[in-house]
Amino acid sequence: MANVCGSLAMSDVSNGLLPQDRVTVWQPGVTYNGGFPDRTTECAQLSPLGGNKDDTQQIKTALSNCPEGQAVKLGPGTFIIGTDTLSPKSNITLRGSGPGSTILLTPNNIPIIYVGIPYKYADQRYLTADASKDGYSVTLDSASGLQPGEIVAVDEQYDPSLTKYIDGDQNDDYLGSGECRCSHIADGSCTNDHGTGCSVATTIAQARAQSRPIGQVMEVASTSGNKVTFNTPFHQTYRISQKARIARFSSSMPVTKVGIEELTLSGGGGSDGDTGVITFSGASYSWAKHVESTDSYAPILFRGAFRCELRDSYIHSTKDPSPGGPGYGIDVNSYSSDNLVENNISWNFNKVMVMRSSGGGNVIGYNYMQDGWGSGYTTLPEVGINASHMTTPHHELFEGNESHNFSSDTTHGNTIYITAWRNHLTGLRISHDPLQLSDQGNRRAIDINEQCKWFSFVGNVLGYENMPLNAAMPGGNSGQTSWGYEPTVDDPSVAKMWQLMHADADAQSSLLRQGNFDWVTKTQKWIGLGGIGTPENPSQAKDIPASLYITNGNKPPFMGSNPWPWVDPTTGNTAVLPAKARFAAGTPNTL
Repeated sequence: MANVCGSLAMSDVSNGLLPQDRVTVWQPGVTYNGGFPDRTTECAQLSPLGGNKDDTQQIKTALSNCPEGQAVKLGPGTFIIGTDTLSPKSNITLRGSGPGSTILLTPNNIPIIYVGIPYKYADQRYLTADASKDGYSVTLDSASGLQPGEIVAVDEQYDPSLTKYIDGDQNDDYLGSGECRCSHIADGSCTNDHGTGCSVATTIAQARAQSRPIGQVMEVASTSGNKVTFNTPFHQTYRISQKARIARFSSSMPVTKVGIEELTLSGGGGSDGDTGVITFSGASYSWAKHVESTDSYAPILFRGAFRCELRDSYIHSTKDPSPGGPGYGIDVNSYSSDNLVENNISWNFNKVMVMRSSGGGNVIGYNYMQDGWGSGYTTLPEVGINASHMTTPHHELFEGNESHNFSSDTTHGNTIYITAWRNHLTGLRISHDPLQLSDQGNRRAIDINEQCKWFSFVGNVLGYENMPLNAAMPGGNSGQTSWGYEPTVDDPSVAKMWQLMHADADAQSSLLRQGNFDWVTKTQKWIGLGGIGTPENPSQAKDIPASLYITNGNKPPFMGSNPWPWVDPTTGNTAVLPAKARFAAGTPNTL
């Protein structure tokens, strides 16, 4: 399933609309790397024990005894997962009889399915030369023991020109979600460094200096002496001046090619946001396909995952819509790289998704992500699609999605090198029943914040025809009285297409906007690089390719008979997004 090294050649998939430093090889997940294996042989067929009996052990036994390349089939009914988490081994599929038919129910705050192991970073090897962006090979001080198929983390120490730490908010365990995240004792609360290679610091300054907020997960293709070649490119340059190194996981070979299919998962997850109902942890080429998760904490977590995938699924209805981790629908973190989230619905969460120190090459494609809200502030829209909430995600692609906004936050640091391509950003939550949400304040389609640098927006549609202004409500915010394309004052009475007044000079000057249509001015604008007030330059107009990651030119099968691309930035028109159509029809699990 892995690519032959060097087969992923860099090319200008953007038709010259993106500078090369903003482009990487986006070939994510399983679908675009050989596809899903055909596991039609079922090693076991199970039915619920019934009578509120715990089904955990019978499923664990079946998974343990199942030969590689086969599937454990769960029949209709509710299986109780009460005592332990299900942890499938490599090359096995756990398949139900369909979401809504087969239900895995847990009364506990635990992961229901954990693909991989709770790893720690270990056995560090230092680079002897820079690992250059777009390259596939690097030399180490020692490559002894590294094996083809092994996944490792590649990272470097904190560089303030790339990573912005927020004083006051990042003095505890918020120094990234990678190596050395938590390695200081200044306030007595944080002493676990999540592995070897990080000394305990006695001051915040020391902890920051040795932190490693930027990294990515990579798969070893081959070794020759101390030279290591990988199956994907470096999404950015890792420098020996920043003590760049690789870290092996405490289990050298990953759990790989595990499939989770045709299930509903009810309850579960971690109330601290560090474990999901389905967790991919240090795993590779594994997937959750056509599943439903409901009434949970943090349903889907990619942690140190490589080329894993969530597709065709319905993720909804958090137990806790408060900030702090448990209310996040989909979480891509801890250097996770080259994963795919495609053709899903994520609805009714505090944050419909987050990316926390993710590692690049990840694609969020053709999803419907709506109604991000918070307990106690239902009149203020939460972030929609975004690559934020722990420093420093980089080189991530958002393509073909619909959400109430594209936002960024610097609560736990900045984000860099993010591309939004042909999305529909409506600027309004739908407030689907039973929610009662009203966007009275901070209503926006796109929001860029401090030190969110090298962001690129190409071919997006902002707002929609005949979109309403929301009136004020008693005890709420001001509501809106006017539209603003790009206002320079943060006036809550203005519904904004571009909210850029919170972006500092670096974020504004590196912002790239090409060929986006908005329903305030009712025009497609070609602006190029620059900040607030940059005049249009129509001579920059070019054809906008359909996709940056579906590079064969063929319409993806999940689009069916619907037009593709479905977002037309020349007119502002949008066609059918299948994930949205499923949700709107009240049949979110029907493909």
